[in-house]
Amino acid sequence: MKTKIIIVSFTSYTESDNYLHTEQKVFTNSLNAQDYYEDQCNKARCECQWAEYWDADQDERKEATEYAISERKEQDSYRVESEAYCGYHVTIKKEEQEIEVPYATDRTKYGMTLKEIRDEIAEFTGSSLTDATRRAQTFIKNCCVPLTWVVSIRLSFGKYSKAENNEVVYYGENRDTLNFDYTDREGDRHHFAIID
Repeated sequence: MKTKIIIVSFTSYTESDNYLHTEQKVFTNSLNAQDYYEDQCNKARCECQWAEYWDADQDERKEATEYAISERKEQDSYRVESEAYCGYHVTIKKEEQEIEVPYATDRTKYGMTLKEIRDEIAEFTGSSLTDATRRAQTFIKNCCVPLTWVVSIRLSFGKYSKAENNEVVYYGENRDTLNFDYTDREGDRHHFAIID
């Protein structure tokens, strides 16, 4: 699933101490991003104009402490500079990006998807996606809770065993059996096996 984000970046450079500062803030709401962008532009302009006096009350400011500013404003970028701090430059940009967001990330709320189970099976067994999909569908049909309740699975192969001296002895991995140990939303564990 794709979603649009808005990134507002603030970059300032002070010549007196060769200090570069940058920060970014990300928004999903364009109105909030616009408000923040305009607020940062106003603050940058004030600091360039008044330097260390920019947040003081206007009544206490003196014209002698005011710096002449140079500014350039475009639709989504703003640059302002002055001789404050022996050279102060600020650039603020607002840009939109489209990013891929996983559909369901909170397993306790959404459970697992067929694709996630298929991918885990394919990775664990090394099988094709077609074979992994078949096994995932078999698991879903026989699962004792709805898929939306499955929050995690752990896969393992079966084991060959034989009886020796009234004891079960395991002597190898049986790749014809795929075991599913899965946990539901309530924390209960369940077991299911597919025998090919």
